Amino acid sequence: EAREVSRAAFQLVEEVRAFATEQTDGQIAHTLNQRWRLTGTGQAFTSVRVHFVRYTYDLKSYADHLQQAGGLRGPGFHTAALGTVWGHKRRHVSRL
Repeated sequence: EAREVSRAAFQLVEEVRAFATEQTDGQIAHTLNQRWRLTGTGQAFTSVRVHFVRYTYDLKSYADHLQQAGGLRGPGFHTAALGTVWGHKRRHVSRL
């Protein structure tokens, strides 16, 4: 059973990694929920929960991918453009 959980967690992280090249955290949450994927605690995904997965496993965000490809410029632009509120990250993480 532990092996099944570990495999499912690995698959989820790989899905988030792949989706993050083309989707924001909110879009990834929507996609995962449409596929009936749940968090390790059995909850639906939110953008905050997706962000937590990316933060935990050091995965790049969609904004990071765009910036790396030269699509976004400036340190503040990508967060404003994608609606990410970094200042609230720590407060939201505790609600997972």
